Amino acid sequence: MKTSDTTVRARFVERPNRFLVLARLEDGGDVVRVHCADPGRLRELLLPGARLHISPRPPGGATQYALERVEHGPEGVLVGLRSTLANALFDEALAERRLAPFANARVWRREAAPPPSASAGIRTRFDFRLDMADGAASWVEVKSATLVEGGIARWPDAVTERGARHVRHLAELAAAGLRCAVCWVVQRPDAAALEPNEVRDPRFAAAVRHAAAAGVECWAWTAVLTPTEARLDRPVPVRL
Repeated sequence: MKTSDTTVRARFVERPNRFLVLARLEDGGDVVRVHCADPGRLRELLLPGARLHISPRPPGGATQYALERVEHGPEGVLVGLRSTLANALFDEALAERRLAPFANARVWRREAAPPPSASAGIRTRFDFRLDMADGAASWVEVKSATLVEGGIARWPDAVTERGARHVRHLAELAAAGLRCAVCWVVQRPDAAALEPNEVRDPRFAAAVRHAAAAGVECWAWTAVLTPTEARLDRPVPVRL
């Protein structure tokens, strides 16, 4: 999948807020404003001087570029930092019949409203509703993971009450007999497994374990990236 027409290289300077990065262009040295679409902490990735791959944005906005990738570690592993890319890669892999757990999905819709939750205050949409070959619906929530420690992807990298609400709702639907799944797209190639991030968000870790016990499926895939392209790569186990 092509993710941008072109990117330029820059060096990370600072991150004044979740959605803004200041970066110094390698060609010319100007400091530019870069939109960051990933609201996570990213502290292990956005290190002083880290090489970024950024794409030009239309003129007239508050930022001149969008943050696409960061090179991480001594090998310069490319890590995707556009969280919406996870859904796009999942969608592409569905269309190409490359997702074994959902190979018999006939049609699907994004941002679909599920049956209401019995828990007060939970109103949401899930990332995908899949209509399977047998006529049953499957409800899927897709998460974008970027943090890898010792070869293990961990999600989330910051507290996410929204994420916990989603999996609690999925657990209710699964307990009622509906097929539900949480799917992680690890936006880098160097993970051997994925685990809930007990240290950063123990409530989410507890919620996803409860959901799995209720019948919610948990799947994860890595991705391979270039500065302008990305593709879902291989499945990795989810260890709860």
